Amino acid sequence: MSKMDLSVYRSLQLKRSSGIFTEVIRVDKNARNMLEHFLIVGAPPVEKGTKVTDPKIITIFPASPLAMSPDDMNMLTLHCFPNGFGKLKEKEQKKKNPLLELYTFRLGGQSCTFYGCVAKFKVMTNPIPWFASEVSIKYPFAFCIISSIPILSSHFQFLYFLVNAYHKPNEFKFNKTMLSHKPFHVIRGETLPDLLRMNGCGVWPGITPKIHFLNQVNLYRSISIKRYNKQAFPVLSTLFVHVPAAASDINLIAACCLDVLFSYLSIPDIVNLFTYALLGNYIMFQADDARLLSSSVLALRAILSPFPFQTPLIPYVINDDRFIGLLNSPVPYIAGVFKNTDLSEIEIGDQAVYVDLENGKVKGPKVVRLPNRDGLIKRLKDIIREASETITVPQKAIKKSFFSSPTWNQNYYTFFKNLDKYTMPPAFMSNHYQKYIFDQATVEKVMFAFTSHVAPEVADLIKPCFVTDTTDIDRPCTVFNRTLFLDSIPKDSKAFYTLFSQTHAFAGFCDKKTDEVDLIKMSANTEDVSPLELDDEVDF
Repeated sequence: MSKMDLSVYRSLQLKRSSGIFTEVIRVDKNARNMLEHFLIVGAPPVEKGTKVTDPKIITIFPASPLAMSPDDMNMLTLHCFPNGFGKLKEKEQKKKNPLLELYTFRLGGQSCTFYGCVAKFKVMTNPIPWFASEVSIKYPFAFCIISSIPILSSHFQFLYFLVNAYHKPNEFKFNKTMLSHKPFHVIRGETLPDLLRMNGCGVWPGITPKIHFLNQVNLYRSISIKRYNKQAFPVLSTLFVHVPAAASDINLIAACCLDVLFSYLSIPDIVNLFTYALLGNYIMFQADDARLLSSSVLALRAILSPFPFQTPLIPYVINDDRFIGLLNSPVPYIAGVFKNTDLSEIEIGDQAVYVDLENGKVKGPKVVRLPNRDGLIKRLKDIIREASETITVPQKAIKKSFFSSPTWNQNYYTFFKNLDKYTMPPAFMSNHYQKYIFDQATVEKVMFAFTSHVAPEVADLIKPCFVTDTTDIDRPCTVFNRTLFLDSIPKDSKAFYTLFSQTHAFAGFCDKKTDEVDLIKMSANTEDVSPLELDDEVDF
């Protein structure tokens, strides 16, 4: 038996011993709640003179069933304040806008991935909200949505409304007419041990939740996502939360995060990051702002589809010794890291890529040339140029002359007035200027540019390299012959594909394609499986 034959034989035996295919699981998006939990995190309402050291979950709705273990739930306080917790700084106290930051985290599990959307804010002092006290108002609070659906734009629109409802109660009043039609059902079960049950939610002792607040959150939770239709959900007579039609998690993420990546990095640098990620390099985004970190990490993962990645994805690493050590992982990752994080003990070798978002710089090893790299760069530049008038954010203030004072730019307000309501709320940019805000058409074009660049070529190159064992006609087993594949690669792409074929992303892509071949072969012997049932959605 030749060396190549032996390799193919071993691959066949390994695949047969490890199972035939991955079960195709279809998720009915209409049946998914908009959120699993709504949390209020901050300083507990302690008495004067009591020292506050750590944030706590002071309200959770619904109280049960818990989406994760109590220990994991309590760890969410660190995700809500990933760069430390303390009294409001003088700059934050003077700020007119109550919204301090908006950002996203991601929790991957064995059965489900959860996304956390956080609005960090300060509360008004008169009147003090029901969840705060004279002591706790000196600290920031966080509203946090835990959801399995990454409709970030909708989640942040809703959080923006809630923050302002407590800061400007005369302008942002709860829609009590609608609330009366949406009673919520109390489900018994375990809740967080530090909290008391009250009106279907868990609250810190001494806190009494407002029923209209709980009804508003429950109303948002009960929205059914339509497969083909967008929705405008009224929270005020003149204010709506806009919910896009159901889509894959990757497309929902791309719609909210791609423009951040393109606002802070050049297109050649983005293509280099795309290449680094495909080849399995460590990638570390660095910034002071959690929003930039989380959006950039998620955007990079989005453009890597349709390759199934097992690479750890960390929108931001909590700035705590217990979590910083995770960066010494032997497995490559894509992570966001705060600039004030101490990395002196981190050793990940010379293959790491560092991305300084705020200065638009990428530092890493010499990148292997992506096949037709120049073509992809040109295609992306053309997309941005053609859409520039509708996606480029005007400067907020302009100077008519060198010596004149800045004046408000009317084009800035006109731009946001005409903005697609299903994108991120303008408040998402309250702390940082962003060069672009992509409309849906631009998002789709950019995604197609990436997804159609490498994946179709890989699919064509690997197709002649499949070997199928049909000794058991009811259980055909197809594997990929890597040696044959490497011998067939064009010379100018050899360096890239030699490295790429050694990655988990490539192996996962090949496994999916071999499974599809087996399903098609099985369909010839049974009516239970049809090639039309193949699911092209990639896990995020």
